[in-house]
Amino acid sequence: TPLYSSAASDVYKRQILIYSITAIQVSAITSTPRFIDNDTNVSGYSNSRYGFSEYMSSSSLYYSDARIQNSNNSSYSYHYHFPTVSTTKDNISVEIKAYLNHSRFTDPRAEYYASVNIDDVYYKIGTINQNSANAGWNYVNTRSFNKNYKIQGAFVVNEAYVCPSGSSGYETGADAVYAVSYTHLTLPTNRE
Repeated sequence: TPLYSSAASDVYKRQILIYSITAIQVSAITSTPRFIDNDTNVSGYSNSRYGFSEYMSSSSLYYSDARIQNSNNSSYSYHYHFPTVSTTKDNISVEIKAYLNHSRFTDPRAEYYASVNIDDVYYKIGTINQNSANAGWNYVNTRSFNKNYKIQGAFVVNEAYVCPSGSSGYETGADAVYAVSYTHLTLPTNRE
């Protein structure tokens, strides 16, 4: 004979099931992705540069042009300005991709940075070997920032840049970049 009646056993099983379904759900809200070409003339987008004075054109490049700089001086930089993404959430992630498609882009550790607040400090998102990168769009990295990086209660993302690694004998390319930010929401758990 069963230890519990059929009805009592079903109630017991439901209690175990209810208490064992507990999970934290995390979702990401994506801001509008920003595709920014070098030498852009789209309203709300612009570029600035320190170095990167050589202009190059080729059908392999994004919109057929780019900028290039000897990689031996890491103080040079090519900046991509775009419409501001602002949020008061407690966490944000910034993802950068770079368009790389020219044989002269040979920097083994080109560095990519982004702004995340209004203090004019840029944070390294990642590096990429431009010499061995695939032709076309390349994922650089995604970096997450917690609320300690906020200023005046908000994250502000409106600029990315690339700079040379400082390695001699190479060249750093500055073609198009893709920048997107994600805010993270933690949803409450349901407990019965």
